[in-house]
Amino acid sequence: MIFCIFLCLDYKSDRISFRKLMFSYRISHRKLLQVIKLVIENDCGSHRISYSKRAAGNTGRAERIEYMIYTDVQLKEKITCLINEFESEVVEFKEAKTNYSFNEIGKYFSALSNEANIRGFQEAWLVFGISNDKKFTGTEFRKQGGLQNLKKELVNGTNERLTFLEIYEVYMHKCRIIAFQIPPAIRGIPTTWQGAAYAREHESVCPLPMNKVDLIRSQIGMDWSKEIVKEASLDDLDPTAVQKARELFSKRQSDRRKAQEILSQLCFC
Repeated sequence: MIFCIFLCLDYKSDRISFRKLMFSYRISHRKLLQVIKLVIENDCGSHRISYSKRAAGNTGRAERIEYMIYTDVQLKEKITCLINEFESEVVEFKEAKTNYSFNEIGKYFSALSNEANIRGFQEAWLVFGISNDKKFTGTEFRKQGGLQNLKKELVNGTNERLTFLEIYEVYMHKCRIIAFQIPPAIRGIPTTWQGAAYAREHESVCPLPMNKVDLIRSQIGMDWSKEIVKEASLDDLDPTAVQKARELFSKRQSDRRKAQEILSQLCFC
């Protein structure tokens, strides 16, 4: 079940209008999320969405989630902050002078989303038109149109149908800058692109390491499938399931004789 909010601020008229998907959260039957309140504040033309959620069976403590949609002035201040002092693992600058690979955008979306989750940030950024050494170069990426379509296009390749919180187009130092606002990975679920989860590695992306996978997955509590039940015995297992497991184990081994030797050493053989 997906809980979605489709609100976006029309900055010029200070009216709330319906537009593209702002963000979505998966609500599972095991971790039922109860939305306690939704507060929409209008602060100096900005649009701030905040709400509290409480997971059933958890400690009962509500977790506040807040996203901010920026005005042009605020975005310019934010980009300046990103250049000067922001943590590099959740920000990536690309010149993208004429075009940029859609597949690479998807990979960076996954990587930055996962890094934001791990580091406790409510957003990450992919910025076109600024080089790695923080110089303004400008970008022609989708200048002829279709920029906002990226939100819909990205959904087809991500899990949980995640997409950008917002895509901004702004001019700084006479250069066209595109800023992609990326949500953090959902608690307990690494963000994937085309079925694979990514992370940052210096100035590029790499497969999400297992230690980071475990960091994200551990957010939903204990993984009972990994726990050893010391009091359990063979009597607690279904004989049919045990036999099936033995058969599957043998089939997966290239050396059937070696597989039988291994099975013969186990207590339930």
